[in-house]
Amino acid sequence: MKLYKKELNKLCVVKWKDAKGIIRGEMNKFIKDGFAVNVTVGWLKYFDSDKIVMASEFTVGDDEVFDLNMIPRDWIEELKFVEE
Repeated sequence: MKLYKKELNKLCVVKWKDAKGIIRGEMNKFIKDGFAVNVTVGWLKYFDSDKIVMASEFTVGDDEVFDLNMIPRDWIEELKFVEE
């Protein structure tokens, strides 16, 4: 997935694989079901070759951000920008 600097601060939806765990359960079913799949919605604030960083809230014109999420790029299944 190619990202560009012009896409920074744009609203996006990211579908990504995540680790999961269980305390008690059937191991074969746990393995068969695969990874957890998460969906995160926020503004793309940073990216490099290894990760993206999204903010669910920020103040326009301020470097202060809230509720940051860092997602490894290898875990991302889909990233879509939301038209504003």
